[in-house]
Amino acid sequence: MKRITRIETNVKGPAIGVDFDACMKIIGAGRSGKTRLRDAFLLAMTGKHPARSHTSQLYEALGAPGE
Repeated sequence: MKRITRIETNVKGPAIGVDFDACMKIIGAGRSGKTRLRDAFLLAMTGKHPARSHTSQLYEALGAPGE
């Protein structure tokens, strides 16, 4: 079984990245990026943006290149 060991995202803000261990919690102050990591994880695993209901809306949700 493959495991995700790192996730990086620039969805909804500046780029952030996290290396995962076998078991870990993501905690932090408000506006520290916890929800962005969750959204990036969901996007990577399902191909769907968490705020959108259909994969075809992914391009519009992320914005065109250069935006």
